Amino acid sequence: MLGVVIGAPLLSLWSARREPLPTNAEEPAGTQIVVQWLDDSPPDSSTRADPLLPLLDAASLGLYVVDSFDLGGGTMNIFLYSDDPERAAKRVVEIFEQGMLPQGMRIGIANSKGEQGTRTYRPVYPADLNAFRLIYPNANELKNHAG
Repeated sequence: MLGVVIGAPLLSLWSARREPLPTNAEEPAGTQIVVQWLDDSPPDSSTRADPLLPLLDAASLGLYVVDSFDLGGGTMNIFLYSDDPERAAKRVVEIFEQGMLPQGMRIGIANSKGEQGTRTYRPVYPADLNAFRLIYPNANELKNHAG
């Protein structure tokens, strides 16, 4: 009985000091930047993305936060967030130019914050990229950089 009486105040103290756990739906602060490659891997495969996430994180110089990735629709997208998306995108291009990221990289910056399904993106890299989307309807669009 004594253990219950002593344990209850300790449990309530521990419970009061815990911070709420973040949910999967929460995004980091800042503007979303998407680093993208063509990829026809199954959506449940992370083989190609797994080594890129820690590499991008380690080379960030504090300019962005690496959040997550997704596969599907013929693309692999890695999501970064930054309060200075232009500098963050330039940093990713530097990493790419050092040969540390796979060929065929594209970058888009979200035009606004909001639900991922309603966001639009402006193409940032390569310079001749006319449009940027998370998913493309067909491979010819990707080859031609068409919008």
